[in-house]
Amino acid sequence: MQNQKNTVHNLSPHLFWDVDVNEVDLDNHAAFILERVMRYGQLSDWILIKKNIRLGKNQNDCFGNQRIR
Repeated sequence: MQNQKNTVHNLSPHLFWDVDVNEVDLDNHAAFILERVMRYGQLSDWILIKKNIRLGKNQNDCFGNQRIR
């Protein structure tokens, strides 16, 4: 879990302008994080997410999300 927190903290701070980044983790908020990275992230954010998240597990959550379409 600590490694996941560090991953979230390594993402661009502007992605979490409206939430407490200390409350966000990859397991519980994967779709939220993916949406933010896809909408507002930089290439470095996408690279970090690709290395640290199992996209297959969360693919439907992310790409099935109506806000992303």
